[in-house]
Amino acid sequence: MIKVVGLGCDKDQITLKGAQIIASSKKVYVRTALTETYSYFTEHNIENIPLDYLYEEADDFDNLDNKIVELLLKEEDVCYCVNGSGFDDRTVLELKKHAN
Repeated sequence: MIKVVGLGCDKDQITLKGAQIIASSKKVYVRTALTETYSYFTEHNIENIPLDYLYEEADDFDNLDNKIVELLLKEEDVCYCVNGSGFDDRTVLELKKHAN
């Protein structure tokens, strides 16, 4: 199961429910460590895997989204954290297509 957590747009906007989902997940992926929302993970010493390396490997955003989706679909009990609410994240929209 892939659980998506929206980290908000600024530091400290994560919800209690989001924090609980992260804490209960076996593995946590973060779309990027290059925003201030990532401070949640460093301040709380939460093990995670930022996916910034995929940005460097991708030719464009469609390719990036496909790489992230492929990676996440191979996992079990994983949490995928994105900036904002997650509802409009391109990768989350692609994941929804695979869920149906």
